[in-house]
Amino acid sequence: DTGQTSATFITPRMESGLAPVIEPEAFVHLNELGDRLCNGLNDLFSRKSVSAQAVNIGSVFSIHLSGEALTNYQLPEFARTNKEMTHRLFLALLEQGYFLNGLSMNAISLPMEPVHVGGLIEAVAKAVG
Repeated sequence: DTGQTSATFITPRMESGLAPVIEPEAFVHLNELGDRLCNGLNDLFSRKSVSAQAVNIGSVFSIHLSGEALTNYQLPEFARTNKEMTHRLFLALLEQGYFLNGLSMNAISLPMEPVHVGGLIEAVAKAVG
């Protein structure tokens, strides 16, 4: 067996609806929320002169407390993120009911709406003063 037919039995099952289906509109919704969140946070950081930036790919986002522009996850700037300030922001958000996993690699979920994103932006604004 060359392996060419080893997965053939999966195809009919996937086509019969056993695989979860997410409509394309759901991805558009998630991506828009991710962009809205990061744009809102970056605008906030700029207005408050906070050395931080929010980055996202679709609905997955991170907040980095660093004055250096992040352009690649492999760059050393990630290692220079202010860990003390990150922890303080994490705790301030936790006190407001937002649990972000160390502020990195968080995800917006499908039931979320713009009001939820706005709430997180407001919570960060409160936390940074």
